[in-house]
Amino acid sequence: MLGMFLQDFETVYEYVFSIVKDKCAIEHAYNVAMLQMTNRCAYVALLHDVVEDGYATIDELRKSLYLDEEQVAALDAITRRQGERYFDYIKRCKQNEMAKTIKLADLQDNINRCLKDLPNRYSLISRYAKAYGVLIRGEKCSIKLKNLQTEITGWIPMEINGIC
Repeated sequence: MLGMFLQDFETVYEYVFSIVKDKCAIEHAYNVAMLQMTNRCAYVALLHDVVEDGYATIDELRKSLYLDEEQVAALDAITRRQGERYFDYIKRCKQNEMAKTIKLADLQDNINRCLKDLPNRYSLISRYAKAYGVLIRGEKCSIKLKNLQTEITGWIPMEINGIC
């Protein structure tokens, strides 16, 4: 089973690598995928920014990678629409369990990357923390600059546990 997962994961990863030119984006997608509990979620996590960033359509990915309907629905839910307000998008992600789990991992990786560039990324971290709160508790969380890293790492788990 692990061999099948690695082979399939490698196929999806190679596909993403072939169409996404931003290597930081590929590293981010890989990090988000590694936080998933199943291969089905890991595949969608690898693809989570591909449609939004304009590299492929959901239909192209469905056909090329043989995604099932649940994966297609999650990919659609985790893709932010052009002109969509950020917290409307977050609330939409919350409606799909697979997309919600992937988005939590996405936020975790984004926060970890932003922590390396404080205080320049404080406003972005604050937005991500609020989104995390909406996904987990249904309300925005606020954070203070004082002891920022302690506050964030204190309430964001190192591994996201969900349906994935």
